[in-house]
Amino acid sequence: MFQVNSNYLDRHNLQKSWEKELPVWTEMVRGTRVLSRNRMRELFPDSKFYIERKLLLEKSYAAYKPWKADT
Repeated sequence: MFQVNSNYLDRHNLQKSWEKELPVWTEMVRGTRVLSRNRMRELFPDSKFYIERKLLLEKSYAAYKPWKADT
């Protein structure tokens, strides 16, 4: 017997229910990939990172470069 990830089934069923009413949005969600913090650092090596947390868990990452004023 093999085990199916219930998160996958929930996400898949949710996307199926939205497919008719929100086709463009559904296509965008299907084409979205989640990146790890290490992969973000590889893609943006010169950037600083803001880590959004909720209940002490990392929720999202934002890469940015601080603006330097001309002095």
